[in-house]
Amino acid sequence: MGTSTTHTYGGDGDDDGFVTSYAYTDMPFRLMLADIYCLLAYSWALPHILLPLRGRSGSFAELYPSLPNLWSLLLQVVLGFMQLGFFLILPWTVLLPVWVAALAIVSFLVANWLLCRMVNGPGIRFHSDPKYAVDRPEHRHEQWIFLNGVAAGDHWTKSNLNRLALTFGRPVMGIHNRTSGILFDIVECLVQRNFTYATADVRLTYKILRDVLYDPSKSKVIFVLHSQGGIEGGLVIDWLLQEMPQNLLSKLEVYTFGNAANHFNNPRRRASWQADRAIGHIEHYAHSTDFVALCGVIHFATVRKPPSLFFGRVFNRSTGRGGHLLNQHYLDGMFPLKRDPWSGQFVGADDDNEFMEEVVDDKDGDVRVKDLSRLWSYRNGRSPEVVVNGGNGSGSNGVA
Repeated sequence: MGTSTTHTYGGDGDDDGFVTSYAYTDMPFRLMLADIYCLLAYSWALPHILLPLRGRSGSFAELYPSLPNLWSLLLQVVLGFMQLGFFLILPWTVLLPVWVAALAIVSFLVANWLLCRMVNGPGIRFHSDPKYAVDRPEHRHEQWIFLNGVAAGDHWTKSNLNRLALTFGRPVMGIHNRTSGILFDIVECLVQRNFTYATADVRLTYKILRDVLYDPSKSKVIFVLHSQGGIEGGLVIDWLLQEMPQNLLSKLEVYTFGNAANHFNNPRRRASWQADRAIGHIEHYAHSTDFVALCGVIHFATVRKPPSLFFGRVFNRSTGRGGHLLNQHYLDGMFPLKRDPWSGQFVGADDDNEFMEEVVDDKDGDVRVKDLSRLWSYRNGRSPEVVVNGGNGSGSNGVA
């Protein structure tokens, strides 16, 4: 029997120690103040964002010492120090003549943009490399779409796509949530989360997702989100819920990792249908020591006062070693890869998976994570059983 490190709260579970008396539709500045308090309250987890420093997937891991990884990391460090200095000096610009202050600010923003251009590259829509997953006939009715999180340039985003493609045996399209540097990205997260502000990549994602859902050749749309991508994906879903017919929304399945959002909507189709939700299936994967997940999915999915508007089953793993990076921490820890014993190359997801064998600690009997995780059923090109919408907890609150 696997050791239990995955907690299940259930529909009427405990909260996380906070009593939240606001919803995401509250006044933006009240939400901003609550977020600042939340950031301070969970600041103990900040050192865990990059831990462990060593991954299991070789060059897929974000901190693996390859030249592209080191270059991406160096540029992010430079941007981080530049932006920290900018925020520290900004209040003192009131002592300068207006034209001098304006020139200094514009010069900094141009320099920041040029560095970000080096990190992001020219493209905004990417695809996984065919060597990691080819388009099989049995999967042509599916469309996999990924939206990345903070501080991810084109190299890390492409690496995320290839890792997902290798793990699940399908080509993956990526929409690049471009980085502006880690501190500016955090500011953007707060603005998006509290003012429901849709940036250009949110609008592009909405257009792409809407078009795919209307495509009659696609009967299943898999939307994978990481970090800030959870905020942006949540905004996209809010728009889709306003416009899309219910039968098309049921094509959509959403899977998030380290979700930074403060809400995730999935209303019932009818008030009398408790289990049947608009979106086909939602799952969230989180580490209990991931600072971003603590301020996002873990905090808001367990709120009961008022009832949570964070829908979907949440897998909250509490090993104490979970960081925030998608490949190195979430996928390596929850969906590890298998090596070919002869070539040493990665050949797909490893069926010998410690996380999936864990027994969820508040379920009666011998219920393991793999019995609840629908995403696990997609590994290596497989497909889950067809179930009735909401029949396996897809649409309701529930934290595992």
